[in-house]
Amino acid sequence: SKLMSVGTVFPLRFGTVARSEEEIQSLLTSLSGMMDQVLERLNGKAEFDVEARWNPQVAYGQIAEADPEIKAFKERVAGQGGAPSMEDRIAVGQLMARAVGRHAQVCQRRIQESLCEVALESVPLPLKREPELFMNRAFFVEGERQEVFEKKIYELGESFHDAVHFKYAGPLPPYSFTGCEITAVTPTMLDEARQVLELGETFT
Repeated sequence: SKLMSVGTVFPLRFGTVARSEEEIQSLLTSLSGMMDQVLERLNGKAEFDVEARWNPQVAYGQIAEADPEIKAFKERVAGQGGAPSMEDRIAVGQLMARAVGRHAQVCQRRIQESLCEVALESVPLPLKREPELFMNRAFFVEGERQEVFEKKIYELGESFHDAVHFKYAGPLPPYSFTGCEITAVTPTMLDEARQVLELGETFT
């Protein structure tokens, strides 16, 4: 964050390692043109990573109440009298899982459309293994609009009436929007590429 206050940061993933200072200098020299283009694209912008997750105490009841298939099934089971069977419990659980999946798609589209009124771009991020987490996206935001973007997140939280909780990180260096990936090529990788391309022992 201190570097971002000074100028545009060319973001590198955590754990990126170079063998020597000379390797870094060589890389900067050979890729200077591409890096200039990336830095121009990132200039004055930042990334915000936004997660949305269900509040199960509120959301699941609302989803079940609004889903006509679940309501009809529960009414049919209740009309039979007695306690629901194990098969009935499994069936309503399956219906609920499908309803939650459908509702997640609707909510994610609503969130994305709202935040992209401010952000320039958005890309998906990997979802953690959490049952309540249904959205994890990175948003590319211009510097002068970052406060507006953060305000949008809080407004969205209020609009869902505690059914959805938001968590965000930012402003961050825009890791997800560089449009490039730098990988050191080893002799083994070159040899594998040569074999795939059916090249001879020497090639240019």
